[in-house]
Amino acid sequence: MHNCRSALASQREFVARAGASVLRIAEDPSSRWIQLGVYPGGHDAVAAAWQRSVGGELPTSARTVAPAAGGRVYRIAQDQYLLRDVADAQAAALLSALPEDAAGWTDLTGSRVAIRITGSAARDVLSQCVTIDLHPTVFVEGAFAQTGIHHVGGLLERNGPDDYGYIALRTYALTVWEALTDAAQRWA
Repeated sequence: MHNCRSALASQREFVARAGASVLRIAEDPSSRWIQLGVYPGGHDAVAAAWQRSVGGELPTSARTVAPAAGGRVYRIAQDQYLLRDVADAQAAALLSALPEDAAGWTDLTGSRVAIRITGSAARDVLSQCVTIDLHPTVFVEGAFAQTGIHHVGGLLERNGPDDYGYIALRTYALTVWEALTDAAQRWA
């Protein structure tokens, strides 16, 4: 696989004081992205291949990030999944176990950029950029949502109490970065 330069290589981590906490906006390096599409009637075969190679169940919720072999899996549509940093051995086993008539997959490595927003002001910064309810009782830890930042669609996830990630297409990563760091300027 060709290793490409990060779309955010020219950007420095944004760090600011936010009360007693530190607000950070930084690239969250991810090594591998795979999109899995399940064909009509192929769900049972894909679920069985997943169980044998990765373990556990395919996620049924389009709102919750599921752990998967050291990585994560997102159900991004009824029969589509985005795998992030799943261990190489399990990913290879899964891809080789998928029946050709049940599913197709695309290696998206290098096409996505993950940006991490952490600190007590992270929710306040994001609330200026997204149109979803980020209240902790609504957007709970482990949740994700498809939303946009500055007209750029992506996935927003909540990893912890003051820990969020935004996954954007590589092409638009700098636009998202600038929108987030602009929104965070009041804490700089």
